Amino acid sequence: MSDSILDSTNLDSTKLDSTKLDNSTDFVNVTSSVISSVNYKLVFCMFIIGMLIFSDMFIDGVLQKIPNSVDGLYTTNKGTTIQLMLYCLVLLVLDILIKKDII
Repeated sequence: MSDSILDSTNLDSTKLDSTKLDNSTDFVNVTSSVISSVNYKLVFCMFIIGMLIFSDMFIDGVLQKIPNSVDGLYTTNKGTTIQLMLYCLVLLVLDILIKKDII
């Protein structure tokens, strides 16, 4: 019962081969692969469109024309749902346009 964990699993710390270690899980490699896979066109468009759709100008100019979507200066649940649906639809269209190299 005095066997160590290394002995019981047939592992020897002196026999570990450093060439067999996988470096793809290294923090720097993972971070760089995530950053390189970001679609910057879509992120920029998401920011600009989000600023427009969630702005006071949009609420006052567009949402107030829809009944029960604005209460005073703030949107109701219906108004917020309309904003989010419009935001998602625009982003879907933008994603398709970017993937087809139209934008």
